[in-house]
Amino acid sequence: MVAALRIYADAPFDLWVVDLSKKPQRDDIALLSVAECRRAGRFRFRRDRRRYIIAHAELRRLLTAHGAAFARDSAYLANDFGKPHVAGAAGPHFSLSYADDVALIGLSDAGAIGVDIETLRSIDDDDITSDIFDAGESAAISGTCSGPARNGAFLRAWTRKEAAIKAVGTGLSTPPASVGVGITDDIRQLLVVCSGVQTPVEVGSFRIGDQVAAWARVL
Repeated sequence: MVAALRIYADAPFDLWVVDLSKKPQRDDIALLSVAECRRAGRFRFRRDRRRYIIAHAELRRLLTAHGAAFARDSAYLANDFGKPHVAGAAGPHFSLSYADDVALIGLSDAGAIGVDIETLRSIDDDDITSDIFDAGESAAISGTCSGPARNGAFLRAWTRKEAAIKAVGTGLSTPPASVGVGITDDIRQLLVVCSGVQTPVEVGSFRIGDQVAAWARVL
């Protein structure tokens, strides 16, 4: 069994990280639903299968500890845009993201949330596109010194957008460029708009080693 480690990043809900580099055990696989086992079996590469099994098994352990009851074949429900949630009660709310061998899990009893994590990497000019960033964000990223600072600015903005959209639960229906989050790691409040509906969201950023991460919650 791989244990999750709770972290503290000035977020208004619980955050946990999970090491996905370990080999899954029988008790990990036993926690997954039939649908999850089938999806795990469809991964072409062993590393992807391993990461999926461990991340989703640990998510179920944490949800159970927060009061969610799961049977062996329990599946998550999803909203109209595909965002998963626990069947029945209004919570706990959760969000899962992983990059390479690190998973980030958020849990909340107070409302919808989102998390996102990306491994720090080199960014090309072609990555800074208008369908992802608004004009101000693009200028700020392009104006940042090249190298680690620029890479970090890009990934901070990207993960903040992803976390905010995950929190609202509208998926690809919300263009990332319409979600103005800035490139800094400050805690910020903003509006996410989808189909004319405005949803107030709060976002923040932090680092986990070589990973850039963000959290968001619906206000």
